[in-house]
Amino acid sequence: MWSPLKNILLKQIFFIFQIIIYILEFLPLSDRISASQVCHLWHNASKYHKLHSNEGVVLCGDLTRPLQVFENSLGTFLHFVFKNVKLGRKLTKFWNRFCPQMQSLSIEDCDISEKTIVRILLKCSHLETLDVSRCYKLLKSGRVLEQKSDVILLSNTLVKLRKLRLDSNWNLSDALFNRFMAIASNLEDLSLTRCHISFDLELCKEYYPGDMLESGYTMASESVLTFVNILKHIESKAKLSFGVTGIDDAALSQLAEVPELHLETLDLNFCKELNNEGILRLTEYQQSLTKLDLSNCRVIGDPSLIAICHNLKNLLMLSIGECYPITNTGISELCHLKKLVNLNLSMCRQVSGEGIERGLCSSVNLQFQRLNLARLPLCERTLCRIAENLPRLTYLDLGSCSNAVTDMSVQAIFQHQVWLRSLKLRLCRKVTDAGLTGMGLRTRGEEVENGFSIIRLKGLQELDLYGCKRITDVSLKYAFSFLKLRRLNLSFCWQVSFIREFNMFCF
Repeated sequence: MWSPLKNILLKQIFFIFQIIIYILEFLPLSDRISASQVCHLWHNASKYHKLHSNEGVVLCGDLTRPLQVFENSLGTFLHFVFKNVKLGRKLTKFWNRFCPQMQSLSIEDCDISEKTIVRILLKCSHLETLDVSRCYKLLKSGRVLEQKSDVILLSNTLVKLRKLRLDSNWNLSDALFNRFMAIASNLEDLSLTRCHISFDLELCKEYYPGDMLESGYTMASESVLTFVNILKHIESKAKLSFGVTGIDDAALSQLAEVPELHLETLDLNFCKELNNEGILRLTEYQQSLTKLDLSNCRVIGDPSLIAICHNLKNLLMLSIGECYPITNTGISELCHLKKLVNLNLSMCRQVSGEGIERGLCSSVNLQFQRLNLARLPLCERTLCRIAENLPRLTYLDLGSCSNAVTDMSVQAIFQHQVWLRSLKLRLCRKVTDAGLTGMGLRTRGEEVENGFSIIRLKGLQELDLYGCKRITDVSLKYAFSFLKLRRLNLSFCWQVSFIREFNMFCF
């Protein structure tokens, strides 16, 4: 008979179970594995699906041993990446075990047949992300998903699929693209980076003779992937990537003006054909954008950046690295992007500290998190102002800012930016042990005093000191005590004794 005492006991056990899960949420994977061995209760708590939502498994090379491990494992694994392997029948048990719970699957440069990928996907009823990149052999025949019955079954199975990546598939045609879109009816995020897309309407007419394009002809080309065809499928997509393609101002204008399209993310990295005209049209029609990547678009200049800063008020992330025409005039307008938290300005050669101080340092910003200023002609004063006004940075790249990164400016960083998780000072040759340790600093009056040690950055996970030749063993002995450090680069720090023996020291 079920007694009230048992009810009370079960409630207490459940409460303890919830507390354990809460504690495990703050621990890295290695510590959770150790905690799972305490007892059955801790072991069961460690299997809670929420704890594994960001863990991924990467499998490449010989899969014999990994398959044995996973088939005998009682763990929860939701995200899998297969790279350059043959995916055949020997994985049947693996697919049966993990596909039903799988949330993301990446098949990159893998040898897989048309029938096998259909069998796998039919088991993935909870799949949210599918990456089929660089799968030349799979797409070469043009027969993937050619059976309408397979398309219907998969469209009913993959109802949770939101993100599809078809990057670097040079054999992708309109016909193949349409089939992939047919199995992903609820898609929100589409990436076609490095795909061969025809943006030239006149060239498209060679593959669609007569008035087929204008009349909405349903027969899709098996020879070419056209932008005209892609446009028919993106009305409800919030995230798009056309990076490293030939998209030009005319095509971008067409994209921007698609009815009912409300873009949140757009990747146009390395799209060399783009100019200011297309970006101006984009900012006029797609003002819901929160993430925009224009890095390596080397013709885009101040007119585009000014339009972005005044029209895209919801922007959270902006990448304009290597947009050479941009000057301080455009950078000064960044102060209008009140929600911005992530900015890449690397290698914008005409940008100096004057523009950055006006655009980013006019007031204290407690929400800014990531900043890339690599290879900019900055000064020490600008870095000190950044340290003071952007105190919540978690990522800071100052690579090759050799004039700006000095002992005094890194001291300002250690004093104000204690939230940093990644700090990159690559080829900043003025930094010495005094700057990293805070010991023996000399003021302008030649007085010696102690300052702030890099140890203040208690959450640091990545530190890049490549080529900082004035760093010695002193820094490692007195300033390196990081419990969470995962990557350290001391390459070409010749005065560190360990480096003299091994040349490079990275982990």
